Amino acid sequence: PSVLRRVRNSPDLFLIYSVAIGLVLAAVGATVFGIPMALAAFVAGLAIHVGEDTDEVRRVLLPFRDLFAVLFFVLIGSLIQPDLIAQALPFAAVLIVLLIVLKTLPTYLIVKFTDIQSRPMQHAVGLSQLGEFSFVLGSAALTAGAISSDQFSGILIAVVISIVGSSVIVRLV
Repeated sequence: PSVLRRVRNSPDLFLIYSVAIGLVLAAVGATVFGIPMALAAFVAGLAIHVGEDTDEVRRVLLPFRDLFAVLFFVLIGSLIQPDLIAQALPFAAVLIVLLIVLKTLPTYLIVKFTDIQSRPMQHAVGLSQLGEFSFVLGSAALTAGAISSDQFSGILIAVVISIVGSSVIVRLV
């Protein structure tokens, strides 16, 4: 944050430093501490997010959000191993069912039976997805040997299905 405050008056430098600091923190986390790059990038994003200049960093980096979203899906797509899809589908199905039972249904009931001014189904589906952090945790678990490649592929499939599915369903509802 102190570096960002020093270059705040120069928009180009502010943008370059914001992105560079995030990338350097992610690289240091991955190489020095041996954590997966996805988890290191997540922590780097949290580090940049803290501080007085958070709103300014968010405003400057907003145009890159769509680019990073596309890169996220390309990365996930490249990590799914086609030969493991058949073996990963049952695990992905279990994750999707758990998502619906443990996240979508309770959110729907809470919104329906409380004073929250929202459409219950749209609210529940909008909040119910296995997001980027699931991918980060899955990467960390795979690196640590806690899950198999089949299970990691199942997580990736479930993440893609839940993000794309919830986006489509929210619009339809």
